[in-house]
Amino acid sequence: MVLVLLTGSVALAVIAFNPALLKPAIEHWFKTNYQRTLKMTGDIQLTLFPRIDLVLNDISLSEYQQDDRFVSIEQLTLTMPVMPLFNRRLEVGDFYVSGFAAELVRDQNGKFNFADLLKGDDESFISTFQISRIKMDNSRLRFRDDLTGRYYELDAMRWTAVQVETDQLQQIRMDARLSVSEMETAEKQLFMSPVKTQFEVADVLFKNQGLVIRSILLSLQSDFDHSDQLPAGRFSSHFSIAGLHWSDEMLASQHMHMEVAWQHSEKIAQVVYDSALQFNTDKMSGTLSEIHLAFDIFHPDYMRQSMHGLFNGYLNMDWPAESLEIGMQGKMDDRAVNAEARLLGFAQPDHRFRLEIDALDVSALLPAESSPSSSSSPSSGSSRFKAEASSFPDFSWLDDTGLSGAIHIGKLLAGDLQFSEIQLEIGKGDNFTDDQPE
Repeated sequence: MVLVLLTGSVALAVIAFNPALLKPAIEHWFKTNYQRTLKMTGDIQLTLFPRIDLVLNDISLSEYQQDDRFVSIEQLTLTMPVMPLFNRRLEVGDFYVSGFAAELVRDQNGKFNFADLLKGDDESFISTFQISRIKMDNSRLRFRDDLTGRYYELDAMRWTAVQVETDQLQQIRMDARLSVSEMETAEKQLFMSPVKTQFEVADVLFKNQGLVIRSILLSLQSDFDHSDQLPAGRFSSHFSIAGLHWSDEMLASQHMHMEVAWQHSEKIAQVVYDSALQFNTDKMSGTLSEIHLAFDIFHPDYMRQSMHGLFNGYLNMDWPAESLEIGMQGKMDDRAVNAEARLLGFAQPDHRFRLEIDALDVSALLPAESSPSSSSSPSSGSSRFKAEASSFPDFSWLDDTGLSGAIHIGKLLAGDLQFSEIQLEIGKGDNFTDDQPE
């Protein structure tokens, strides 16, 4: 009889419980522990038996020690069983968020406005967790970077995660529109239109202070549907990483792939890139090996026809030594090209390079009206070079780069003219390696 009365009393308490009574206590707890103001202006729906069903409406969290809004959520829905909690295990069936909005800020000192929220206790009541499905829609994330003076905004954001557990997850997928603008003139978009963004991660395993990821995919594409008028150009980019491993301070990937395509009026650029990665996160040094690079470029102001390139090479990185070294060998329009470059110093850079080109046809690079004329006047009987100074690109920006090196061209063609063994020096004319004679 005592057991029956006790069970009945608990059942009546659950039925008669008013979750709105929890609002002042929760808001006071956030104010005391995080020095942030939590507002719960909407209704709270809570069921405790036979499972926990929680629905929150119109909640917001302020900035640290300020009243400005940091995060707001229109609706949050949570479903979970009760019994696993007695074993310090959190098992959530569905976690749904709608109308999420947040503004992240990095100040001039490089500090983020959410850094205080990342400081947690070493021990937690929950030892393990499992979430079957997380879904977020109709959401917006804005990032203000005071160091670069730009705004980055993801709107119309949809985000899903499947089978999220303490040491692994099955899939994360995000779809959104990306806009980038200058802070001083927020209305000035750096893109012609917002960019459709898709991000997906599959099969992540956390183990021994490391992780293994089967695949990462990132896709960017011009969003014509969002623009009031058809943009003058098109842009798309696809980036993928396969077999990513991070353990013992070593980050490695079996295969990295990237494709970029850009078109604006008659200007076209297409790039395909593949490589492998080995990087020591402790020493901040590593190598991009087995680089394969292919490109097609056309600019009507500087070329009569498109330029094709196919290269193989490597890239060595050493951040503490402020050193980057790259070597590429291949062909450009069926002409052999060998290039080496080295960057020393980031604050006061010293750039050295060596470029060897088997043959270069200048007349093919310049537009038709500016190319060396293959037809000559009857009186002169020789080629006339008609290129205007404005036809050539402006290289004045090279003055402040600390660039020095040498260019060797085996054969230079300019209409009817032909030159052999051309040697050009830029800057100080230093050789690529210090042990070579000048």
